[in-house]
Amino acid sequence: PRSRYGHPSRSCDALGGDAMINIFSELSAPMLLSNGTQGGGVVSQPFAFVGLGTLAQSERDKGVLFNSRGLIDGIRGSFGLGIALPLAGSSRVELTFAMPFWAQRHDVRQPWQIGLRWGSHN
Repeated sequence: PRSRYGHPSRSCDALGGDAMINIFSELSAPMLLSNGTQGGGVVSQPFAFVGLGTLAQSERDKGVLFNSRGLIDGIRGSFGLGIALPLAGSSRVELTFAMPFWAQRHDVRQPWQIGLRWGSHN
């Protein structure tokens, strides 16, 4: 979607569907970020990831539950690197850099992301 000035709009969720297929893999390891004192620092978690997925709308009005062509045409994939830092409890904040290797022509590409993750992540 675009704003009335022709710029990409972030006021709605452009990715939504009735069927989803997703494959994701992440490799990570703990790493101590020292604060200069003996035994002090924060245990961070650098990681690398790769993901491939697709979304499709239901086509019940055409007599089929899902059109396989819609699933194929909507494929997106990316790989990247990041670092996670612990927050209170089992939460963490993540800084991620991602590069798409399979994107759609109309996608807005945003390589840098900051995310929050709550709950168990081990």
